[in-house]
Amino acid sequence: TLHHRPPMVDLSHMRAALALARRGLGNAWPNPAVGCVLVKEGRVIARGWTTTRVLAAPQDLTTGTLTLTLAQSTAPTPGQPDKQPMVIPLRLALFDRASGQNRGEELVILREASAEFSFAGFAERPVLSINRGFSAPIALDAGQSEADLVFLAAHDDDPFARYEAMQQLVVQHLIGLVDGSGANRDAGREAIGAALAAVIADPALDDLMRGELMILPGETYLAEQLPVADPAAIHAEREGLKAWLGALLKDDLIALHQRASAVP
Repeated sequence: TLHHRPPMVDLSHMRAALALARRGLGNAWPNPAVGCVLVKEGRVIARGWTTTRVLAAPQDLTTGTLTLTLAQSTAPTPGQPDKQPMVIPLRLALFDRASGQNRGEELVILREASAEFSFAGFAERPVLSINRGFSAPIALDAGQSEADLVFLAAHDDDPFARYEAMQQLVVQHLIGLVDGSGANRDAGREAIGAALAAVIADPALDDLMRGELMILPGETYLAEQLPVADPAAIHAEREGLKAWLGALLKDDLIALHQRASAVP
């Protein structure tokens, strides 16, 4: 029996671990979904949860048909060194890059460790929007190019997929600058600026969703993507991007603020 209340900071870390565990619901059966927050000397040094990863790999067009390869994997848990494949429903849409339109949403179901799905009727390789509406609680690696992410961030008609594209676009840019993997600062900023300008100008978006799309990934999340984090470099690159975007989109941001502020 506990005779004292745990410190508030411990409760905060426990709430964070429980929130992470919820991301793994459905992925760890018959074991419980587990979230973990590692703390050393008062600082969070790592986080994680039980999850299934899905790799989506669109191939080049062959006689007008796109082949999409999906593969899934789940890390072992106690008593289950080899995880059986999950049944994973994935909503997707294939966009024409020139028109910005798609031919309708489709549902594919991944039941095996890997599978191929074919989509006919394309003259040019389409842009893949996948796991629309967060149809499956997975960690997705779709291997999208910077051009595809800019397109989806600007044009995707699914709010979740659009948000994920915008976040991934910024994460790839900032991580590439921090770890020196070859990101071009000017080109990356131009790409993000173009996507954000489209978000600000899109009349179909409500302002609550527009606000979500405009939020940059946090420094803690960026640090979690690196094997060895450099907090000073992460902070400098993120703040530099914010300042650059503010200068580029100053007039648009002021107009947006004035319009939103006038709403009763």
